[in-house]
Amino acid sequence: MASVSPAMQALTKSYMGRFPQVLRHAKRTIGREAEFPVVERNGEAGDVQRLMRSLMGMDSTLEVTCENDGKRISSLRSPDGSIEYTIEVGTGTVEVITGPFPDLGALNTTHEDAVGGLVRAANTEGLAVLGCGMQPVTPASAELMTARPRYKTLEEILGPGWLWFSATASDQVHVDICAPEVASVTSACNAMVPAIIALCGNSGVHSGSSSEYTCTREGMMGTISAAMGRHGLPPSPVANIDEWMDQITSLDYLIKLIEFNDEQYKVGERMTVPALLNGAILPFSDHLAQAGAGWDDFANFEMHEHYVWHSARPRTKQSTVELRSACQQPGDSHMAASALSLGLVEATPQLLQYVLTGEVPSSADSGVSELPEDWANRLKAEWPRLRQLHHQAMTTGLANADVAEFSAGALEICSQGLERRGLGESKWLLPLFSRLEVRQNPAQLAQATLEAGGMEKLISELRI
Repeated sequence: MASVSPAMQALTKSYMGRFPQVLRHAKRTIGREAEFPVVERNGEAGDVQRLMRSLMGMDSTLEVTCENDGKRISSLRSPDGSIEYTIEVGTGTVEVITGPFPDLGALNTTHEDAVGGLVRAANTEGLAVLGCGMQPVTPASAELMTARPRYKTLEEILGPGWLWFSATASDQVHVDICAPEVASVTSACNAMVPAIIALCGNSGVHSGSSSEYTCTREGMMGTISAAMGRHGLPPSPVANIDEWMDQITSLDYLIKLIEFNDEQYKVGERMTVPALLNGAILPFSDHLAQAGAGWDDFANFEMHEHYVWHSARPRTKQSTVELRSACQQPGDSHMAASALSLGLVEATPQLLQYVLTGEVPSSADSGVSELPEDWANRLKAEWPRLRQLHHQAMTTGLANADVAEFSAGALEICSQGLERRGLGESKWLLPLFSRLEVRQNPAQLAQATLEAGGMEKLISELRI
């Protein structure tokens, strides 16, 4: 085994020190970063700044953060911090951040309150907030991207694949974890991505027509540094934090924070430049090797890993695992991805056993908490199969029989995981069971609606 450099050892220790050794609460907490496309009446991308100004006018208690010399609102935050509205990479996308909360019921209540305000503000501007994972009419483009310098830099480094971020809307969920389970939970959640996409895919229409994918978000954003596995399903699961750190630092370091003084700094903007080493974009591990034992720049490691978009990834800021692969859901089933994500984390041992053996535990056996023997090496052997399921789920959703069967087992185990919490939270999974019954996820339904009724009908159906 290759020796680990002092700089890597220091980074790993600093990273793991940001997770508690045991869960911070009796039950895992959950938070949500829910992105929504905002459109004009004709379905073309709307201007989120109009929406933010309307929100600000409707609620004077919201704390405002601006950027670009005060010309652009970047966020609006409730006084208690439980709700935050933020702009996104795309000028037609708004994000609603809520949590953390002790249970799905509390998350649902606050999220619905937040989105209710958003919809009222949109109505006053003649805009619509959609429950889907992508702008249905306006194509991804540089023109649709928020004019932040770092976004332009990323476009120059990553190429056209980066532009898809301007049009997409995900439903990202954070679930509480602790240090000993970082690798196992992250790997199990990544293994379940085919089921998440199959059940929650909702980006089957873009640029005014049906896509070749039911989850265009995963399909097209997977083109970003595809050979390196920077987005979506990672190249392999990880057995421990050292393997995870090797995986992340082997990827190119794209942009870095630079020193600034108070006069230069604008609130809401991060001053960044390309992370060049010897005139080139190189892996983060190369920067560590050159820095040597004295390296101490965790802020820039966070900048690096922020731009690694694996479907499940540990987050030090919140001490959570973030699950990223679900598209934004329809309004009447908006809690589905949150419930599924929480169930996945709660049922990690059972889900790993399921992937390795194909067996769904009975209710009596579902509470076993030990990880399967040699789980990591066995999961690595299953990764090609999971990658194939991932592609099938992106392409045809629940119409594929193998994907539907895999998703059904995963969903049952997640339901058991939620039931063990004893809070009545498995009810939020009912829409997913219904989708399985008809073998149709929201993207498949949207494609059928577009074909039968046209874009006007689809916008009406997607509107929250």
